[in-house]
Amino acid sequence: MHLGFRGCSADMLLEFLHSTECETPYLGGDIVDVWNMKRGLYWPQGHNNLIRIRLGKAKHGTRVEFVPGNHDEVFGDHVGTGFGNLEIVEQAIHETRDGRRVPVPHGDEFDGVVSCHPWLARLGSHAYDWLLASNR
Repeated sequence: MHLGFRGCSADMLLEFLHSTECETPYLGGDIVDVWNMKRGLYWPQGHNNLIRIRLGKAKHGTRVEFVPGNHDEVFGDHVGTGFGNLEIVEQAIHETRDGRRVPVPHGDEFDGVVSCHPWLARLGSHAYDWLLASNR
């Protein structure tokens, strides 16, 4: 979702979430873009609405699993912590209707740049942010 980033398409995502129901939604990392927010705070009402809809689902009994990513890695320090029905996990495992178990990782652990050269990943993030901003 990259909440806190100007390039976040919060309204489109909110529309999708309003039209979708599931037993266990997974938040696959980079929910809050902490990297970007360190450079300046950007948090419009649409970002609040996205948080509220996810927490609202958890409040009403839906179990929500959050796998922190590289942009919100600060939440990784709280793996195993639950906030009501919202749980921060290192890796989620989805069980399909036919009993198969499918991992739900963020995916940054498969990125050699992120895992071996975090400074290069941050540089790439800055470049990506600049490209998105210049494309408005």
